Amino acid sequence: MSGGEVRVTQASNDGGVDAIAFDPDPISGGKIVIQAKRYTRTVGVSAVRDMYGTVLNEGASKGLLVTTADYGPDATPPESLYSDQ
Repeated sequence: MSGGEVRVTQASNDGGVDAIAFDPDPISGGKIVIQAKRYTRTVGVSAVRDMYGTVLNEGASKGLLVTTADYGPDATPPESLYSDQ
């Protein structure tokens, strides 16, 4: 992301969004919501579904879920989510 902008959200009542990035690229850019999760266990499908719902709710083009743990096999998004990539 070149020339983009990042805004860190408030610590609470942020709707699960920790930061919002704006990529000005007209083809691959857009609004990107970022969630950071400190997990000690494997990240499950519910966290990914929550993130997907947040992306839709925020009207974002992409979402980034960052974690200190590993992702479980059920936490892999279906390929249909990448159909427009």
